[in-house]
Amino acid sequence: MSIENSSELVCLEVAGRYLHLKYLAVVRCIRLKSVCLSAPNLSTFNCVGAKVSIAFLNVPKLAQVCICGTYLSAIGPAISCLAEYASPLETLVLDVRRTDNNIQLHKFPVLARVKRLKLIVAARENQSRLVFSPLIVACPNIYKLELEIGRWASTIASRAQAFPEFTLECLKVVEFVGFAGHTNDVELVSYLIKIAVNLEKMIIVPHGPSSITSWWNHGDENNLRIARALAKQLQDRFSLGDKLVLA
Repeated sequence: MSIENSSELVCLEVAGRYLHLKYLAVVRCIRLKSVCLSAPNLSTFNCVGAKVSIAFLNVPKLAQVCICGTYLSAIGPAISCLAEYASPLETLVLDVRRTDNNIQLHKFPVLARVKRLKLIVAARENQSRLVFSPLIVACPNIYKLELEIGRWASTIASRAQAFPEFTLECLKVVEFVGFAGHTNDVELVSYLIKIAVNLEKMIIVPHGPSSITSWWNHGDENNLRIARALAKQLQDRFSLGDKLVLA
């Protein structure tokens, strides 16, 4: 079931002991303030565009949650609600299309039960990719981290920042879609290798993410060839051996 573009919906309650609903999407309902979920067969929940408080009451089969907002301020309330979710969550997808260095000011709750984290993000071309590290820190027990990174041109200078020091002992697989070989891409790979102390596989995909419009042309054959060549250099630079997979 999908509820889209409603300007009247304020509170949504989905409840029923025998409810067979497996998929629910709430998309761009601008007045929506709260969602209450008690649906025993619900497996996928998507929330797009609204600053919403979500109560996960009885959703034992919920395997994937996707929270999408143009800015972090739009997804913050929903992330906070997930911290109180009592069951393991197979996949959490956070889709943030615009951000700035103020991401460091956001305090994210610990999402200890998330096992697979997917970040779909857009960053300024000259912005450190580590600016998104607080979202990763919030999920300390993930097994797999998937990154889809688009980039947009900007002349705004990035400020120097300190990024959190931590390790993710459960993180075994990292997939980076949108690797262009630029300095900030390599910086991110280096950081992920450092924190994933038990890393088994680093998947690098030079092709641009299909979910994000990027000013840098990943489809250009010359750009793609350069990105792949730079990706191969990671193998020796970080002693990855057969852990590195180029897709």
